[in-house]
Amino acid sequence: MSLLFEKKKILLPVMLFVLLFSAFLLTSGGHGDPFDGPSYFIITEGIAERGTPTMDVNSPAADKMGFDIEKYIEIRTSLQAYQYWYTEYRALSPEMTISELITNYPFGEYLKDYRTTVDQEYFYGPGYLLLPILATPIYVVADFFNVSTIDSVFLLFNTLVLTFTCIILYFISRNLFSSERIAVSTAIIFGLTSFIWPYITSLYSNPLALMFMVFSIYLILLQKNKISIVLPLLTSVSIGAMVLAHPQFIMFAPFIFIYSLFELRKKKKNLIFFIIGILLIASLQAYINYDRYGDPLNFLGWQNAPETDTSQPRSIEGVYGLSLIHISEPTRRTPISYAVFCLKKLR
Repeated sequence: MSLLFEKKKILLPVMLFVLLFSAFLLTSGGHGDPFDGPSYFIITEGIAERGTPTMDVNSPAADKMGFDIEKYIEIRTSLQAYQYWYTEYRALSPEMTISELITNYPFGEYLKDYRTTVDQEYFYGPGYLLLPILATPIYVVADFFNVSTIDSVFLLFNTLVLTFTCIILYFISRNLFSSERIAVSTAIIFGLTSFIWPYITSLYSNPLALMFMVFSIYLILLQKNKISIVLPLLTSVSIGAMVLAHPQFIMFAPFIFIYSLFELRKKKKNLIFFIIGILLIASLQAYINYDRYGDPLNFLGWQNAPETDTSQPRSIEGVYGLSLIHISEPTRRTPISYAVFCLKKLR
């Protein structure tokens, strides 16, 4: 009877995984968004083919996806140049407004000089590296079996990520409520009736960050009745992976950290190793930021203007300093900006 019960406990999450994976796979279509997805894929291609997270301007995959990689690099270098230009000249003339800075220190000239320092052929620009790193095995396997690497990565990556997220939620619910019905319902409701489902048609990194966030919470729950070294370290790694996957998720890190302190307050050994892990992961992230952008607190390769400068938009998801009017696209699940030029015919 005990063995039968254990088999059921294993069989149910496996069946749930197959159900959700099939639903996500059948509705994915193997295509993605027009901007983030292709850029992530080309970085994945760089890791798999050349062992470096760079974008090859001559990538054949770019043509197949209809992705203008040269325009992408142009936009990214503009963002990076703007960051360095703003930081440098704001420090020299802190009393100037943005208009006065542009007048006295022309950005166009700075951008032209900056682009001469950038490797345009193998571009190593801002972006989240964890997704391409984790997508590389799918690329390698697809390439080995002579299957389309583009279709495989777009079809499978976020499908797997979202399926694992639902299964982790299943285990969290089962841990909290000791009920298989509630656990299964939670996983299915989250996966098939929430805003998360449309992400399977993209290669956005938000689902990956969410998966690690949910996993870190589950690892904290597992430590309630266990003294362990491995679990608190894994929790720290999961929180770090959440930030590496999508740096904006750092806003959730303090809440998870506080929740961890509360849950582990009576388990001194777990708490100590958890804090050690957090410090190590934070140091690693700061080193990566410094190595890539010269600033341990710079996650994306460009920075926002100070909050006191009302002439500068403060979002970090697009070509904000260069846009004239910012319009949100309601069908897109992440913020985006466009430059809109209003022309008036002169009589």
